[in-house]
Amino acid sequence: MSAAPGDALVELADVSVRYRDDTILEDVTRTVRRGDYVTVTGRSGAGKSTLLNVIAGTVFPSSGSVRICGHDLGRSGPRTQAQRYAIGYLFQSAHLVSWMSVAENVQLGMRYQRVAAAERRRRTSEALEAVGLAHRTDHRPTQLSGGERQRAALARSIARDPEVILADEPTGNLDATTGASIIELIESLSAGRCLIVVTHDEALAARGTRQWVVGDRGVREHVMAAS
Repeated sequence: MSAAPGDALVELADVSVRYRDDTILEDVTRTVRRGDYVTVTGRSGAGKSTLLNVIAGTVFPSSGSVRICGHDLGRSGPRTQAQRYAIGYLFQSAHLVSWMSVAENVQLGMRYQRVAAAERRRRTSEALEAVGLAHRTDHRPTQLSGGERQRAALARSIARDPEVILADEPTGNLDATTGASIIELIESLSAGRCLIVVTHDEALAARGTRQWVVGDRGVREHVMAAS
């Protein structure tokens, strides 16, 4: 299922997350459309990563509903479809499989999508070219720098052709210069999709078209200054 330009790709309706007597998020309602670039900020422990994982379908809300590209994450079949085809996830650590080559890591997600072998190879080649790792195809993750590993993780995500890209502190383990180049790459490769980035970096937070501030169990929309 592919949403048209401007259509809602992420829909949160009255979402609450509770752990025993602790309420992390309460009655959160937000919509993200194609072309939106949302940065998510807030103090440590406020619930930023929880919010991202709710959108990814890896944390189930205690109440409310989540829809990704029309898929209801409250139902197992649609949730699997969304996770396989609609969502790309970037972590602070690249989470590459150490015994696989860069190319094999990039192809891994497409195997779950049952993409044909020839098409996997084509997409892998294009994705690695796009992130500047065409010369590292046969290398193992241990042979890459931190920035190269994050580029490989980005290639893995983009090769799956997701509509929604979620990034949790994607530059947190990188030096400032490498981090800036990675975020610029993420932004350029997210064109035509929607991008949601959790960050503690105020400069990075200001790059989005929208900013969510998580705190006091809610999500407040921060009005971005006109450029």
